[in-house]
Amino acid sequence: MGHSMEDIFITAILDAPEDDTSRLVYADWLEERGDPRGEFLRIESEFLSSPLDDASSSALWERLRELHQSLDPDWLALVRRVRLNPLDELQTVLPPPKRLFGVPTNWEVVEKSLGLKLPADYKAYLAVYGGGTIGCIDIPSPFGISREIRSWWEGWADFYSDISEYVKIPYPVFPDPGGLLPFGTLGDSDNLNWLTVGEPDQWPFVYYNQEEGFFDIKGLTAVEFVLEAVTQKSPLLVRLRSETAFAPPCEFVPHMAEPRSIRFVSHLEIDLSLLTKRLASRWPVDQVRIRHSATGASLLVDPLAGYISFYTDTGDERTFASICYDELYATGVEQAVNDLLSAGFDEMS
Repeated sequence: MGHSMEDIFITAILDAPEDDTSRLVYADWLEERGDPRGEFLRIESEFLSSPLDDASSSALWERLRELHQSLDPDWLALVRRVRLNPLDELQTVLPPPKRLFGVPTNWEVVEKSLGLKLPADYKAYLAVYGGGTIGCIDIPSPFGISREIRSWWEGWADFYSDISEYVKIPYPVFPDPGGLLPFGTLGDSDNLNWLTVGEPDQWPFVYYNQEEGFFDIKGLTAVEFVLEAVTQKSPLLVRLRSETAFAPPCEFVPHMAEPRSIRFVSHLEIDLSLLTKRLASRWPVDQVRIRHSATGASLLVDPLAGYISFYTDTGDERTFASICYDELYATGVEQAVNDLLSAGFDEMS
């Protein structure tokens, strides 16, 4: 059976997603037929190729948003390079927590302190999730910090001053105009940033990787990066071989107002599968989620406002455990401690 011309165009786009030629030929074909999808492809290409500080970018962005509302979402999912409504999509694959930390209250205060308006998708993300971690991504909430907001953000951005002796920083850094502004981290040393050029909703996403340096991606927002990471569809993380850190199922773990942790060690052989089931049975089934890995296991426990984790050191056959909880909200910590002690763990000082 033969393929239609449209099938041929879409196949060419999927085979070479960054190639503008096939997209623009397809756009011509659609526009000749009065199909508004052609305008979407053309404007998307113009937006992605326009200079960062081009005043026309705002108009292109707004027209993209208008077209996005009226076009077939299945078609958009196949061909688009700019996601315009990623937060709804993220919530389908990463359920928001039942307890939020650092719930946004007054963005005007934050933005006045910074001297910058912040991207709308970032503010919407924190309203849904609050500050917390997803895999090895950590995005804090400015409403959950104890320091003055501007000094907190300046201290974070000072990271680049600290490494400038041995790493070339190709951009200005906040608080300099148009500077890099961190909003999250990946792992221990990689930063997620905006380059604060132009309108906030169009700030380029800049990823700093300790080994590979800087990657700036126009048209990628904070929420889109998280969505790509969680769904293991991030070209950047695939390139850097970091996508496996988000093997499903991913969970959102809120930050804690008063974090506490208790650490344990055992030299005995521990049946972690049996132990995690026994611990989980202490709480209602819908309030505990068990996750197993190659070296251990973890339980996300809503009544603890935290988690219990296990890690087996295959080198010396010890098993370590941690109970991490929020002192303001946790219930059941004492029972969890007793369960671990009775299973053969010793509390570490």
